[in-house]
Amino acid sequence: MSKKNQNLFETECNEAIIFARVSSEKQEKGASIDAQKECIYEYCKSKGLKIIKEYIITESTMRGDRKQYKEMIDFIKGRKQKTAIVVNCVDRLQRSYSDTPILDDMRKKGKIEIHFMKECLILSNHSTGMDILFWNMCVLMANSYVLSLSDNVRRSLEYNWAKGKWQGLAPLGYLNTRDNKGNAHIIIDEERAPIIKRMFEEYATGLHSAQSLLTFATHLGLTARTFGNTNRHPHPLNYNTVYEILRNPFYYGVMKVKGKLIPHIYDKIIDKKLYDRVQLILEAKSIDREFLAKQQKYKTRKFAFRSIIRCGKCNHFMSPDCKIKKNKMSYVYFRCYNNCGQPSANSKTLLNQLDNEVFSKFYISDDDFIDISKSVINHNKHSHYIKQEILIKFLILIRDLSYIMKEANAGMQNEILTILLKDCSLNGKTLSYNLRSPFDKLLVSQLSDWKDIIINNIKDLDAIEYNIKALNLVERK
Repeated sequence: MSKKNQNLFETECNEAIIFARVSSEKQEKGASIDAQKECIYEYCKSKGLKIIKEYIITESTMRGDRKQYKEMIDFIKGRKQKTAIVVNCVDRLQRSYSDTPILDDMRKKGKIEIHFMKECLILSNHSTGMDILFWNMCVLMANSYVLSLSDNVRRSLEYNWAKGKWQGLAPLGYLNTRDNKGNAHIIIDEERAPIIKRMFEEYATGLHSAQSLLTFATHLGLTARTFGNTNRHPHPLNYNTVYEILRNPFYYGVMKVKGKLIPHIYDKIIDKKLYDRVQLILEAKSIDREFLAKQQKYKTRKFAFRSIIRCGKCNHFMSPDCKIKKNKMSYVYFRCYNNCGQPSANSKTLLNQLDNEVFSKFYISDDDFIDISKSVINHNKHSHYIKQEILIKFLILIRDLSYIMKEANAGMQNEILTILLKDCSLNGKTLSYNLRSPFDKLLVSQLSDWKDIIINNIKDLDAIEYNIKALNLVERK
């Protein structure tokens, strides 16, 4: 044992901290704190203890960080003298075992004595095993009381909920009050309820945003409630409060408790039909906001099927959405934000479908490529219909389509798909599409007929000339 700790062991304790606690402001306003302090003062005087600090606390021993309690512990740890903690009884200091290890360690080192007046128990470094056991039993009893109290509160809440009674602050548009028997009750707020109803009716027209509805309600004089001092200026509503009002089912007759909807016994401000109409509009606007956010996020990023695929159910363009899976890999999905029930589709899966059905079908040998190219280019020299650069790129694209699509980035894939496809839509997980001319004719024809098909349909390349010219093709190795 260090000399410092040995001196603490041998030092007589003559300085004290008094600790008085209530768990609520309601108790504080009564006699509980005063009674505790009066008894502690008399006790310290009889024991010859000089009071050096007071901790008068309104806090629960079971919830929160117990900031003032920790301040007391830190204060004691910073002192060189032995300090007595004087409390009225064990449950004023602790109601669980969480604080016991710290207190017991300080006791063993001679840093503190703990005086529990009601239990006639003084704990110090000289305490016997029976004293420590008695302390633990008192903490156990205090903890048992808290657990029992918690069970009673839970049963009371569940009973009242089953009876349709709301527990806590009433939503805006209602007021907390008491009936003739003094029981808690909720009544309509005659000043705010009509404005709440107007908010639902206005939003149900579909012409309002949350911001415009906030302006509308504020203009009608709707404010948040003030508590305590009635001279305080009313609080204005905010953007989030508008959403809380519009999504609260309490107004049509049910209360949301732990995720369940339970009918309540109070007057209704609106009917369910109006509430449901508002929810549909909220959901649609939420989808629109999500869509716009995704569009903004991916605004400058290239995607293979962007502005190409339409939804097979509602004909809206499908939009890209990136997901990172557990394997840390990023996947691109195309989804419809119109809430029509169309499932999303993996971009890679759609490209695989097109490769099997289209890209790989255009493969031709080098000899056939040379033969077709010579015939087509020679014909074009006499017709002067399309630039030779465009024609060569078109022929290379046909020959190497599958290879190019696999090697190309998303931007290049998008450019090629724009050249190839039209009337492209997603039905379930399957892509439906038509090929542009002359790709559609080449796909279903014999290779021997390709040069004639290209020559006869060479004018069709004029419509996609600009797109072909922009391609930076990498030829097959």
